[in-house]
Formats: sequence, C-alpha cells, structure tokens
Amino acid sequence: MDVQDCQFFAEQRSVDFIPNFTGNEEEFISTGMVRFEAGTPINIPIWMAIVLKNRQNGRVVPPTWLDPKVIETFIEQERQPTFSKLPDDFFCVAMIMLTKFKDDVEDVDLIRTAVQDLWGKRMSKLSRTADGYLKQTEGYHATILNITEFEAAYVKPIIMEGTRSIDDFKTALHKIMASSD
Repeated sequence: MDVQDCQFFAEQRSVDFIPNFTGNEEEFISTGMVRFEAGTPINIPIWMAIVLKNRQNGRVVPPTWLDPKVIETFIEQERQPTFSKLPDDFFCVAMIMLTKFKDDVEDVDLIRTAVQDLWGKRMSKLSRTADGYLKQTEGYHATILNITEFEAAYVKPIIMEGTRSIDDFKTALHKIMASSD
C-alpha cells in the first residue's frame, strides 16, 4: 500500500455532516439509505462530504480528536519510547479536514501546528527505529506497534531501498572476499 492508497481509504471513513438542504431519501452503495435534512447531522463518507462541501451544501463536524488539547495529549504520549495509539487514519483524515474543511475546523492553525509537531516526533522515532533496523548484521527484523498505515506507507520506500542497497553491498563484499581466497 502506498500513500495515495492510504488517502483513498481514509476518504471512505465516515464523518458527521450537517446539510443546509432537505432532500428525498436516496440509496448509495457505500452508505445505504440516506436522507438529508437541513440542520440535522448525518454520518456519511468523507468523500461524499467533500462533494457536498464543494457544492456549498453544508458543513462537516470534525472528529472529536481533531482538537488542540487532544492532539497535545498524543504529543505528550510520544515522549515514551513506544508509539502511542492514534485514531485510525489520523494523519490522512487530519490532512483532509485541514485542507478541504478548514473553515469548519476551529483553531485550524493551532491544530495544523500540533499535527505537524506530532508528525515530526513520530517521524523522528521512526527514523531511529529504521536506523536500528538497517544496522542489523544478521537478517532484518523489526516490530513496530501503533504506527498508522500512512506512516508505514510513507517510510516503506525508504526502508526497502535501504535494505536493497545493504543487500547489494553485502553481495558485492562476499564476491570480493570469495575472489581473494
């Protein structure tokens, strides 16, 4: 899975949306029967909320975790040596909320800064973990708990290329050693 796949799957997640119109009940493949009633929150996929928002047909209710205080608790937890558990698709959904629905998010600049801070702390931790992984002399093994799919997809190409380069180096070194015998 790559970063674009993660973003696609994040758009399938549900979010509360408050329409500013009333419509007939309609059936959607991804959500089943949906009735839009002005002012009444409805739970729909993020992709549908994006379409409706672009048409100025309402506003989104951000997830409860998209709050500066909640994100600060995640940042505090990152001071521990292990990764803290984040909501599913945290970074993808946060990115969507902060770009597509920024006028529906209170304290958008504060939240954006907090999300970037959290990302930086987790990437630093992942970098140290990847460094230890690539320095292994006998095979490669790493167990990383509580990283999001987006984070895994983000670092996967780097780790794969690093592993490939080290393997190529070891193969060349073995050939040199074998030919010098």
